[in-house]
Amino acid sequence: SPSRGLGDVYKRQSWIRLQAFPGYGGKRRIPRWNLEVPTCQSSAADMVEIEAGRFVYGGPGESPSRWWGEPDYDQPEVELELPAFAMDRTEVSNARFAPFARIEHLTGYPAPVYSNEPLHDRDADPQSPVTEINAFHARAFCRYLGKDLPTDHQWVKAARGGLTVRGKPNPMPRRLFPWGAQLRRECVNLLDPLDPPPEDGFGWVAPVDAFACGASPYGILNLSGNVQEPISRVGQADLDNPHHIMRGGGPDSPPELEHGSTIFINHRNPRNFNYTIGVRCAGAPVRCSALRSFVTRFPERTPALAWRSRSQIAACAPTSTPRVGWAAISIDGSAVISRPTISFC
Repeated sequence: SPSRGLGDVYKRQSWIRLQAFPGYGGKRRIPRWNLEVPTCQSSAADMVEIEAGRFVYGGPGESPSRWWGEPDYDQPEVELELPAFAMDRTEVSNARFAPFARIEHLTGYPAPVYSNEPLHDRDADPQSPVTEINAFHARAFCRYLGKDLPTDHQWVKAARGGLTVRGKPNPMPRRLFPWGAQLRRECVNLLDPLDPPPEDGFGWVAPVDAFACGASPYGILNLSGNVQEPISRVGQADLDNPHHIMRGGGPDSPPELEHGSTIFINHRNPRNFNYTIGVRCAGAPVRCSALRSFVTRFPERTPALAWRSRSQIAACAPTSTPRVGWAAISIDGSAVISRPTISFC
């Protein structure tokens, strides 16, 4: 787990599951190891800070949902206190996910493979949301960035707003949709009629920065529709249920079922892959300063390999995402990792 701690300035850590090591003797011997590691600035890029305070969770919503009381629409209303946190302003794009996808041979998490069917012809675009991942992939990506999946309480507060939003009273703290009380088809990407053209302008997924009119009180986009977002198991009320929570609905969600509302909870098998599941990350608020060093910690020995010599540091590797820096580590098969110092992009 590469540690990027800087005392009180930055307290997140990147956690990366590795299933292949340099020098490991097997069918696929890996002589050299190249790993792109996100910086603090990369992890914190395009996140929205949500202040501590009380918010309304559950209930029928405002205006009340006609599905209230049915299974998955039945969480009782309660007013809760939540510490400050930060959440990605958009769903994770393919461009943002790309560095993690490139190390699939090390992590064991396969990169998305998109369909070439006309319906999915925009799925692989850099600004489209990453899909064809499951809940475990989603959490692994967030942990790679030093973050995690949002809790259910965090997701609802981000969608509804607190009792106050940035110091002002929230006019609709029980809102049924992130933008207000009523469904607005022009502000959300849900299932379209069978006959073209689609009402929302997109055949399947939309770019992660689309639908500005669908923003939550904090300016967070596409919490309703576009792709379903896996939720952390932390705080899930029914932990005896092996299925994990998904929030927000997806491009195949019928609008009349209000899957994009703030009250609908969709339980899904966490191992399921499909073109409706994406990811959005959350974490503690952070501030980044100039990074001077980088410390990587590994076990002194692994079951198959003892690393005994110095690590080799590669040059910085830029990504296709603007304003995002990455440090690149390159390690030979015989390398021992102690305290390498790396320059940042």
